[in-house]
Amino acid sequence: MALDPTPQLPYSKEIAEQRKRYGDGLLRKKEEHIAAQEAHERLLASKTDAARQRRQDEKDRAEAAERERLELLKRQAEFLAEERRKARVELDELHMKMKEESDDERKTKEQKKQKRQQAKVAAALGSGDEGDGAAPVETGKKRKRRVVRKRDTSPKDDEPEAMATDDDGEALFSGGDDEPKEEPTTTKVRAPAT
Repeated sequence: MALDPTPQLPYSKEIAEQRKRYGDGLLRKKEEHIAAQEAHERLLASKTDAARQRRQDEKDRAEAAERERLELLKRQAEFLAEERRKARVELDELHMKMKEESDDERKTKEQKKQKRQQAKVAAALGSGDEGDGAAPVETGKKRKRRVVRKRDTSPKDDEPEAMATDDDGEALFSGGDDEPKEEPTTTKVRAPAT
């Protein structure tokens, strides 16, 4: 349009020249605009790639931490399972030992019970030696020991001395008139368990 040689044109030649200059300017700046656009796109792509890489790294770290945590939990579970197994074995051994001991105790109790029953039967029936005056002796029981303690039982000065005497004039319980004697008292003492 701007190069049209006709003298009379239905539009202004200045407008056509201005559009031609504008177009030439755009063609000149085309490379710059394309380079800027490509640089901008590369920048956005690099930012997107960097963000994607960061997310992937975080995901990998989280997965690694989760694997470590699961591995640790697995090791702890194995350790606890082993400890429980050992405790179960020890408990079984203890139960077996206790059962053996209780069986032994039951056997000894039964034996003692049988001996007592035999002794009672023998005492009730008599052993044939009743004429010697010996009392049947119980087996399995220990006799209790008695300890004799002496107390001071001397009469007080303000109390009149009243003592029982026999026909000879001697005191019955004290052993004499002149000096009072101490009475023995008895207390029960249990024998130590063996």
